[in-house]
Amino acid sequence: MVNDNIAIERLRSCTHHKAEERVAHFLLEVYARYKFKGMIDSNVFAFPITQEVVGELLGITNVHVSRCMTALEQKDDP
Repeated sequence: MVNDNIAIERLRSCTHHKAEERVAHFLLEVYARYKFKGMIDSNVFAFPITQEVVGELLGITNVHVSRCMTALEQKDDP
């Protein structure tokens, strides 16, 4: 049931959100899962998933994933 809800939310995200928002949501989802499993204890974590795989999961190109991640990183800079 939980996996069904996650799948539905991911599909909804792909059709209703901009690419940058989808990438941010995906990164936060991975972070939350790692945190829940006790795999991290800070705001920094290893991300062993390639941009190509992220793009395939989110329905965008790996180049666009890279641009989105760069934009998100720049938003975080003071």
